[in-house]
Amino acid sequence: MQVSVETEGLNRVVRVVLPTEAFEAEVDKRLRDYGRRSRIDGFRPGKVPMSFLKQRFGEEIRTEVLKEMAKTTLPDALEQENLHPVMPNRIDFDSNINNKDRVYGYTVNFEVAPEIEILPLNEYKIKRPVPTITDDDIDSVIDNICKAHSTWKQVDRPITHGDQVIIDVVITVDDEPSREDQMKLIIGQENMDVAGFDDQLLNAQPGESLNFDLLFPEDYPVVRMANQQTHFEVKIHEVNERHIPTLDELLPLVEVESIDELRKSVRLSVEEKLSGLIADRMERTVLNILMDNTDFEVPKTLLDLQKQRFQQSFDSISPFVKIIKDLEGLFNERVDSEAFYEAKRLLLIQKVVDHYGINTTDQEIKDIVVEMSLNYENPQAFVKSVYDNDKDIHRIESQLLEKKAIAHLLEQVQVEEISATFADITDPNTLRTLVSGEQPTS
Repeated sequence: MQVSVETEGLNRVVRVVLPTEAFEAEVDKRLRDYGRRSRIDGFRPGKVPMSFLKQRFGEEIRTEVLKEMAKTTLPDALEQENLHPVMPNRIDFDSNINNKDRVYGYTVNFEVAPEIEILPLNEYKIKRPVPTITDDDIDSVIDNICKAHSTWKQVDRPITHGDQVIIDVVITVDDEPSREDQMKLIIGQENMDVAGFDDQLLNAQPGESLNFDLLFPEDYPVVRMANQQTHFEVKIHEVNERHIPTLDELLPLVEVESIDELRKSVRLSVEEKLSGLIADRMERTVLNILMDNTDFEVPKTLLDLQKQRFQQSFDSISPFVKIIKDLEGLFNERVDSEAFYEAKRLLLIQKVVDHYGINTTDQEIKDIVVEMSLNYENPQAFVKSVYDNDKDIHRIESQLLEKKAIAHLLEQVQVEEISATFADITDPNTLRTLVSGEQPTS
């Protein structure tokens, strides 16, 4: 087997020439087997001349043999040249058959992972907020729990603030209508992202139809919709009145016996939630330090894959939401940068995993699957379904490897603890500012 490689950036063109004798021998063997098994008009079974078989079926058999030999020889060719495709399942294949010169081979075209140098992080500093949780914070959380356990009762009266309404709505922007049926809204929560929409529904009756125009403000963040007149057609199906349970009514709903027990349970839950938010923000921060200070070329095949995934997510959003949020413009504006970030992140994580020899064990994977199964009615069936699907196991392993890689990076940075409030941690922008990474001073 002869192997040659052409290099241009991250692209590799690998040409493989197979051993002539072995290739032709396999082709002849299959032609003879075909002649014995097949019934061909004008010939007795097993008596078809080889010359006829080669003329009639030679090209088909040679192509078949070439593809099968490529599958078995390509891994050896890549190993021989120390080549590692960044996406092994996305390799372009072309066959090269020259019967006259008896040259049989194939060409593959792919991209390899870039060379990445891992940045030392021991001189970088990250701040870890240490939150103080007050009784007022617990009261606020309990109020939200009460609201989350609200019940709704259908009423036959005009709409007021706080009511839940079920409506059909048609919105027209730039002569482009879009419809959403059976939409649930709570009046007073700034629905539709345009001032005045909820006010138009106030005092309307169940069964009533409304038509009105609203103007998006000049400073509206979606440029295409800023200062644009928008027409709404609304059909009101139901008006529901909210009942928020009292603390005494809440206790059996959350399966606790006393208010003291409720407060203790809520405090533990809040502490766990804040700890998770802080850990997540610190992981993002240390990864962003690495991302911002590591430059390398990102393979186009990986970029294209990420764009496809973003496109699939975007396609699943309803047309109505796309228009009211102008998501199409936002998607087109951000898809390239988001795809680049995700592709670069994946490459960096893999490099950290390889560089530090990070791995997973079967027991770790099993523990995760078992923990996930506890959320299902039939845990054993869930565990079996996961282990029957290689993709599920691979996904869990990849997530665990990433978690371990980022944990390893966090062990390298300096961590400074700072005081914070409940509100600081639960506000994403404030938390992002608090957990800031500082570059080393030169």
